[in-house]
Amino acid sequence: MSDNGLLFREFDKFAQLETIDKETLSEDDIDVFLDKFLSPRNVFFYHEGLRILCANAEDRETGEKPYDMEGKTYLEAINELKPLLSKKVRDSYGSVSKDANAFAYNPEPKTVKEMATSLAYEAGLNAKKWQEMSEIERLQHPVTANAQVTANAIKSRLEQYHAKVLPFMLRKTMHHPISFIKFSQTRGYIPTPIRNTKDVNEVTLHSEEDLQEMLSSERYRDTNFPGAKDSQIRGLVWDPSPTRKGLKLAVIDIDNPAKVPKAKLRDVTHKAAIRIANAGHPYIIMYTGKNFQIWIGQNKD
Repeated sequence: MSDNGLLFREFDKFAQLETIDKETLSEDDIDVFLDKFLSPRNVFFYHEGLRILCANAEDRETGEKPYDMEGKTYLEAINELKPLLSKKVRDSYGSVSKDANAFAYNPEPKTVKEMATSLAYEAGLNAKKWQEMSEIERLQHPVTANAQVTANAIKSRLEQYHAKVLPFMLRKTMHHPISFIKFSQTRGYIPTPIRNTKDVNEVTLHSEEDLQEMLSSERYRDTNFPGAKDSQIRGLVWDPSPTRKGLKLAVIDIDNPAKVPKAKLRDVTHKAAIRIANAGHPYIIMYTGKNFQIWIGQNKD
């Protein structure tokens, strides 16, 4: 068989299964294949029920190996094979997707630095030792590289999510002032400017042209306002009534993605309700069976 013929044969099995529900493979897909393919302990691995030969196993018909690992390290094999398989995907499907594959992750926003600290503790590193490291030592530590990879994957998943939901959200909030909640991988939470100050950063979309320009840009027109392709976007805030007239009811939905203790969740809900009462609004706290909502009525003003 020609050079790399067995390698490409086994990879094609994997690729055909992966592209049943999507147009092309991602870098994550190639990494998954190589991780299993280069296993030194297995002769083959199963993917979606199909048996795929591993690198160092001999093919029954030819007696050849898909990829001979003799004298090569795992990293050397990755560095040699990933460009080959990436080219194979581009030749077969046109491009390699940069989108991260679906995976479970903690939705709590964290900077790369905070994520590296969490990973260091999870890996069993002594907290005191980690904190005593210099900034350079922590940056050069493998957990920081892993943290950056994880942060980039989360960023990719959020971009995919926003590509699906922001058109709907923006269309439903047209003719109302909107602003975005933002979070940076390096700086952390980016405060939203306070309303009625010179720094307030909000726009109002009035037409389909406005909407499409927002969806296709990182910055909206000639302003510093983020477009929908700004990778730091984490949420949308909108004002249902800038004049404060005609409001009859509002609902605050208090979710708990960070899974804080119930006692703390009740305390946060209670404090929010007190602020609402102090502003002269009647309210009802509703328990949904898992979290809380605060229903707010119109005040006398």
